[in-house]
Amino acid sequence: GMSGSMSRGRLSGTPPIHGNHFDHFQTCPAVSYPKHSEICTDLQCSSAGQVCLSCGWGPNSTNLAACCQKDDMPLPDKRGRRPCERQYVTTTAGIFCKFGCCTTGSTVCGDGCCKPGDSGATHNCGRSLPTRHGKGRKPCCIVEGSSPRKQEESGCCIRGDGLNCLQNETPCCLWTQGNERAQDPDPHSPCQPQNCSLYQPCAHGEGFDCTFHGQRICCLRPGGARAVSEADPCQPQEVDCKNRWTNCSHGVGSECSYNV
Repeated sequence: GMSGSMSRGRLSGTPPIHGNHFDHFQTCPAVSYPKHSEICTDLQCSSAGQVCLSCGWGPNSTNLAACCQKDDMPLPDKRGRRPCERQYVTTTAGIFCKFGCCTTGSTVCGDGCCKPGDSGATHNCGRSLPTRHGKGRKPCCIVEGSSPRKQEESGCCIRGDGLNCLQNETPCCLWTQGNERAQDPDPHSPCQPQNCSLYQPCAHGEGFDCTFHGQRICCLRPGGARAVSEADPCQPQEVDCKNRWTNCSHGVGSECSYNV
């Protein structure tokens, strides 16, 4: 269903940076259920071609469900979520659910959509890189899997922003999600979440730790990015963990004939 994928919003306003307005709006009649009751379990949408969708919380903490024509709504993604934002509307004729939707394959981002790129590449919804004065953090669209450098060039951060320890703590896009519960989520990342007091620079450059799905920064071995083996769990780019890295079932050693 749609639960968890759509937020209550104004369904108006400014589209995301590098993105577009919603592709279309759909208004469907809604039914109120008591708080915490299951929805869409009865014969509410009994007509052919209809689908029952969650509309979130309604007036007086009721749980709302909407009955829409299936053909009027974009297709759900592989997780069962449709690219729509929603809000309820109360009129003299009753309660309705208004959906702002993106075309199938697009991503909801703020008050609009991130469309796939020309080559079909999926786009993430990020937040714009703030200035030194903290202005920014507005919804924006960025190609999925973009490197931190690419994110900063487009001014759109996928994982939030931090401070660049190599450039006088200027704003930067965080390299990884890191371990948010740890005191320092990623000590080797040049972009630190709050300050640079725990930053530990790498002598031969930074890489992405494939044993953590590329979501932790590691230090490259001597020789830097040029000398990285496919078997090395510390790869130069995050995408290398998916496209290049070979996971050795019995661990990693050193090739002595290359004096590594």
